[in-house]
Amino acid sequence: MVGEKKGQFTWLTEKDCPKTIGRFGGFMGNAGVLMRAYIYAKMLGNPGMKRVGEFATLNANYLMKHLEALGYTLAFPDRRATHEFIITIKVKKAPFKRKIGRLDEVKAARELDLAFIK
Repeated sequence: MVGEKKGQFTWLTEKDCPKTIGRFGGFMGNAGVLMRAYIYAKMLGNPGMKRVGEFATLNANYLMKHLEALGYTLAFPDRRATHEFIITIKVKKAPFKRKIGRLDEVKAARELDLAFIK
C-alpha cells in the first residue's frame, strides 16, 4: 500500500497502519477481492458509485468510437457500451499494410497500453 509520510509517498507496512486487516494470500480465494470491492463501494457511497458508473460508461463509449474511427470492427456495433466493449482485429480501412496476423494483434494491444488516442 502506498501512503504519504512526511510529505513523500512511500510504501506503508503493517507497522505503519496498525488497524489494517493485513495481507490476503492466494489460499483465501476471492475473499480479498470481495473485501476490497466492498470497502471501495462503502468509501464511495451512493453518489460516488453513480459517478464512477457514469464515467466508466462515458470513457468506454469514447474509446469505442475512436477505435471504430481508426478502422477497427466492433463485435456488436448496434449496442452502446456500458463499461466495456468488444472489438475484432478485422479492419474496415486497413491501418496496417499487410494481412492481419498475430503481430498486428500485439501492436493493437500495445497501442492501447500506450494510450495512443488523444
